[in-house]
Amino acid sequence: MKRYEELDLYDRELEKETAKIEADPMLFSDDVFTIEPLEGEVGPHCSAEIKVFFKPREAQVYRKVAYCSISGHETRLPLHLTGEGLEPCLQLSSEELDMGKVLVGEAYSYEAMLVNKGAIDAPFELIPPTTACGSCFTFWPQQGIIPPSGLQPIQISFSSTTLGEFKEEFHFNVAECPKPVTLTIRGHVTGLSLHFSTGGLDFNDVSFGFPQTLSCHLISTSVVPITFHLRIPGDGQGQPSLRSSDQVKDNAHPSWEKGTLAPCQEKPMEFTITPSTGTIPSQGSQEIRVTLCSNDVGQYDCDMVVDVDGFGKEVLALCLKARCVVPELRLLFSTLDCGPCSAKVPCQKTLTLVNPSPLPGCYRVLPQRHQEAAALWYSSPKPCGIIQGHNVVEIPITVEVQAVGAPSIPVDIAVFGKETSPLQMRFMCTGKTPLVYASVNKINLGEIQAIQETSQTLQLCNQDLIPAAFRAEIDGKCWSIEPREGVVPAKAEVPVVVTANLGDTGRFEDSMKLFIENSLTSVIPIQAVGTGTTIAIDKPFAPELNLEPQFNLVPCVFRFNVTNKGRQFQRLYWGTEGFSPFRQRHPLPALCVTKGKNASQRHTTPVFKLRPRSMNLQPGETMELVLEGFSSTVQDVEEKLVCETVVKPEITKKEIIKTKVTCKFISPAVQISSKAITFRVEKHPDDVLTLQYKPLSLKNTCCLPFHLLLDLEQPFLICDADHQPLPAGAQPVKMEAGQELHLSIGFNPAYEKDPISWVAEKTMKIQLVEHPHEEEITVWGEVYFPNLRIPTKALDFGCIANGAKQVRSLEMTNCSPIPAHYHWSFRVNSKEYLTGFIPSPPRFRPQPQMARFGCVECGRYSRRYFRPGSVREPAKALEAAQDSSQQSSHSANCLETEQNSSQESSDSENSLETEWDSSEESLDSEGSLETEDDSPEQSPHPENSLETKQDSSQKSSHSEASPEAKVPPSTAAGPRSSVETKGSGQSAEAEAPGFRAEEVFGVQPVSGVLQPGKSQQVPFTFFGHANIIARVTALCRVEGGPTYEVELRGETSVLTYHLSIEEINCGLQLFNEVTRAEVTLRNDGKVGFTYVVQSPSTGTADKPLPGVLMVLPSTASIEPGKEQVLKLYYLPGVPGVFCRTFQVQVGHLKPVEISLKGEAIFAGICLDLPWSIRGSEKYERLLKQAKEKLKKDKQDKKVSVWRKAQIRKRHAKGPGIVANTWLRMEMEQMLIKENALELQPTLISCPPEDTVFDKSIPQKLVKVELPEYILDMGTVVQGYSKSCTVKITNTWRYPVAVQANERALRDTGGQTFDTGRASEGAPGCEG
Repeated sequence: MKRYEELDLYDRELEKETAKIEADPMLFSDDVFTIEPLEGEVGPHCSAEIKVFFKPREAQVYRKVAYCSISGHETRLPLHLTGEGLEPCLQLSSEELDMGKVLVGEAYSYEAMLVNKGAIDAPFELIPPTTACGSCFTFWPQQGIIPPSGLQPIQISFSSTTLGEFKEEFHFNVAECPKPVTLTIRGHVTGLSLHFSTGGLDFNDVSFGFPQTLSCHLISTSVVPITFHLRIPGDGQGQPSLRSSDQVKDNAHPSWEKGTLAPCQEKPMEFTITPSTGTIPSQGSQEIRVTLCSNDVGQYDCDMVVDVDGFGKEVLALCLKARCVVPELRLLFSTLDCGPCSAKVPCQKTLTLVNPSPLPGCYRVLPQRHQEAAALWYSSPKPCGIIQGHNVVEIPITVEVQAVGAPSIPVDIAVFGKETSPLQMRFMCTGKTPLVYASVNKINLGEIQAIQETSQTLQLCNQDLIPAAFRAEIDGKCWSIEPREGVVPAKAEVPVVVTANLGDTGRFEDSMKLFIENSLTSVIPIQAVGTGTTIAIDKPFAPELNLEPQFNLVPCVFRFNVTNKGRQFQRLYWGTEGFSPFRQRHPLPALCVTKGKNASQRHTTPVFKLRPRSMNLQPGETMELVLEGFSSTVQDVEEKLVCETVVKPEITKKEIIKTKVTCKFISPAVQISSKAITFRVEKHPDDVLTLQYKPLSLKNTCCLPFHLLLDLEQPFLICDADHQPLPAGAQPVKMEAGQELHLSIGFNPAYEKDPISWVAEKTMKIQLVEHPHEEEITVWGEVYFPNLRIPTKALDFGCIANGAKQVRSLEMTNCSPIPAHYHWSFRVNSKEYLTGFIPSPPRFRPQPQMARFGCVECGRYSRRYFRPGSVREPAKALEAAQDSSQQSSHSANCLETEQNSSQESSDSENSLETEWDSSEESLDSEGSLETEDDSPEQSPHPENSLETKQDSSQKSSHSEASPEAKVPPSTAAGPRSSVETKGSGQSAEAEAPGFRAEEVFGVQPVSGVLQPGKSQQVPFTFFGHANIIARVTALCRVEGGPTYEVELRGETSVLTYHLSIEEINCGLQLFNEVTRAEVTLRNDGKVGFTYVVQSPSTGTADKPLPGVLMVLPSTASIEPGKEQVLKLYYLPGVPGVFCRTFQVQVGHLKPVEISLKGEAIFAGICLDLPWSIRGSEKYERLLKQAKEKLKKDKQDKKVSVWRKAQIRKRHAKGPGIVANTWLRMEMEQMLIKENALELQPTLISCPPEDTVFDKSIPQKLVKVELPEYILDMGTVVQGYSKSCTVKITNTWRYPVAVQANERALRDTGGQTFDTGRASEGAPGCEG
């Protein structure tokens, strides 16, 4: 046995190695040489092209031999391959770079070019230089890769601080090349060569503040350009020096004070260099101009230095020399006598200035100091100037004497730059007195009213030739003079008004002093007598107060200021004549008093009242007096107001004021041209909506002006007569008495943006600011467009079958007074298409092993979703379909997980669940699908798979206890659809066709005219193209009106279904027992279908025919989302392996084949006794067949599944005796099979209702007569008993019940005894 196992193991290893050798194609493989294709087929008289690729690893020669094996040839054809690998070939465009002469410290840039003249990429890298001169060079880039025939520019930068010639070599390492690429650079670093054209600049004598310029040349003999900067270290760093030309323009500069320069914070900058910086080309020169404007008297000896960029500071210097002097100016005369002059009269004179020096000078006549206190004033219209050398200048001077006498004053003349005292000249002049007198010697005003102004005029006469200034003064407070001061022109008169305002009654006397400038003072006496009262009111009040007409129902208020202008305290009492003081204390009546009350009120209270009724006024004190009037009716009022006073020491009242007040109270009246304004606009398609206007006139028919507030809301406007809108927030409109206001009311029919008929009604309010009266005008506007009334906004066709057509209608009515010209079109993706559109079809990536693929063909999506403007792949499935699929596919998900197809199933489900309400979720068909396929979130939950497996194991254990329920799952079936084509060879990238909008939806009529008030039915048609989800907005465009939208939704679907399983493996089943199984057929689509089981069996569930598979129900209809359970019944009838198939056709789809397979066995036992078949041809034939089968099985190395039963050692032997257990078990199976085959024709030919179909059929199948067992009891002595034990072995996998029939032993003396174990019949047990 051990030897046999070792040989068997050796055979298996040998088979594996042989299989590996046979599976190895022995194709050519090499790292350097590649041959394509490695295998193929060449037809007769044809040729094939073989490509050989050579990819060397190193620079060497490669040789290789490839052999071509041809079917039918014993020998192979050799192919010798030879190739040589080349190294990179990198060269410089120029191996040497001559930089020539370069300036020390300057930076220079050059460029070298690396050229790859080889056939492969050339990596290069610069070897860093190690010399001092090499460190002055910079290369970029220092490394890189140059492709074949490519160029690489190398940027070279150089800057050296060392003088002299140089030569340097730089090396570039090239990969796989032993020799580097060398670049030689040579050149010469030179220094600076610079000088001036002169040894120095001498300015000699220069005048203070006068600029002088000298020039020279800066010459460069260098071979390179030089950038220079010029400066004078000894020069000041402050502001530029002062120039005489600037001093003449600015006579207020502080440097003129006292003839010296104003102190400076810093020394001024006196030298100016032009240019101070620049670049001199090689072997060139530059003109330099130096300007000196000196502000410092003395000698100058300094240097102008040169700074050169990149070389150093002060590389060259030029000497500058100069002497600054101030010319000595002098006056021709030291005094100037102006003679007699009238006071305050200007006199023009000149003074002479002489310059004896050859240098120019600058001067200024200094302004007079303390001029206000001086008796003689002077000034010059041209105080500053320049006097050239050896020249004379006359300076104009204005002199004005201020008093009578002979005053004199010095005049100072400053010289610019002179530090000592300025030049000085003395002016002299004699002043004369003016002759002025008054026209009267005394002023008497007589008796005048107290606290009222009374005036008298006198004349001031000037008989002199010059004007005379005067001033008048008076001490009393009740007198005033106008003007108090002034000037009397020469030979002219000036009036002076004297006004008296007496603060009390009685006699007043005073005197007025008249002062004449530079003359004597005059005194004029004044007197007057005061009469009347000292109580003054600021506005006209007595004796009559005629008030303007006032509005009734509105209080009128007048305010007065009462002042005690007397010198004594006074107490005043105010009242209305004819009314007692008690009744006057009542408050003003309310505005809503009736006419009856007004009539009685007129007799009890006055219309006008004064407050306060009493006043206590100190001298000079002022109080406010308020006059209030109110009338609730229209009337004319006349009343008298009285004022009484008490002046101490008197105690009786004295009437001082009595006023008659008259007033007319009226009611406002507005005359309106129209109380209602109506607009009506009918907007035809060719019309343009413009503002509509209608006139409105408002007239003030009362005698008082008032202000109107006009208020009107949109879409109406208040405009003036020229149709110009009144500004928003305008002030109230004032209307004078009798004035007529012409307005226009505008109506904006385009106020509403949408072309939909509308009506507006507003009220125009006219309010008076001064009165509660209010007027209203009704404004009505109607705008009519061609409008339609469409009762619905959406038409949903639902889901229909592919190729079907559905029509739905809606009614539209013309609800406007204008004929409506309409036209239907479709809008796709916010664009309107009148003729149609062709969307872009999606592309889908193939997915292998589709386990559940709603609307999927060979692993790709084939269902087309119609979306306006494109055909797109949905992002997720419909929620309803998702819920139904989750409830009915629990076990299918587990099977999909085991077959590694869950991702595709999840993607398919999600792809069908898209909500098309958001157009923003449209995805690229191919890209989005790939993203969803690769998403790990789409895989089913592993917990569901685990639960399904556990359920399957539980069912398996249950089926062991009940063989009839044992239906182990084998192959789960995925969803099917009308587009599924297994093995069709169709490309997975095939595109679904697109449709235009009118190919999916139709509307009739497309256009037309609907008269006012008429209605029309509009039918819409949905054409069910294959597998689309369509949503299109139908636009009904009305000419001159709005565009109405009707959303059209429709969907078509394929007949999509899902089979829970396609291959049922029943395992081991009793051949005489009915095997039961179930297949669930679920409608995953949106269209119902009917399925049919092709070639159904004629049996029944209770009485199936042997060997015939029966499926119930054989046909039925399944609604969307529903499922149908197909029950399978199968009676094998014959032992052995069986496989039965049946086809289920769903609608018009291709039938799907479902297979039921397993192995039919029978329950059997084996006794350790031999069989006796002697004389039976049947048994001998079966024995011969059994031996041949076992011999064949042995040769095929098949191991029997049954356990070999032990045969007792002593048994009968001889011909016709079968003792081998395997032979007996094989013969037993053959007997049962022959018996079943003999019964089947009879059972199948009879109808199901025949009596042959009963429950005894399974028992009839197993009623087989087996050969007799031989039990040799040996010799038995009569009267003695002998026992013999027979072992029974259960050769089946399930327990069996064994019962011995003792009727055959009756009358033989034999008897059986049950040991108790045989009844259990456990598999493999012996009893």
